Amino acid sequence: MLPTSYEGIYNACRSVVAISHLGRDLYDTLKLELEKSIGTLANELCSSAENDTSWIVFFNESFKWFEKQIVRLNLLFKILNLIPD
Repeated sequence: MLPTSYEGIYNACRSVVAISHLGRDLYDTLKLELEKSIGTLANELCSSAENDTSWIVFFNESFKWFEKQIVRLNLLFKILNLIPD
């Protein structure tokens, strides 16, 4: 669930990118957060106490979560692309 409406996200992104000219900072922050999320997910998968093939369930659940995050990030980039320079 998103914490605000799509219009709210658009307006916040527009403010950051078009008005404040901080689009590069927003990109860098998103990139850092994505790298952090991937690192956390990788650490959780590597340190899992699951044995034999039972780790596959944890792996699938983790990637379902990750896929949702990518969909949200993709939406944010689509919104950013709507903002005029």
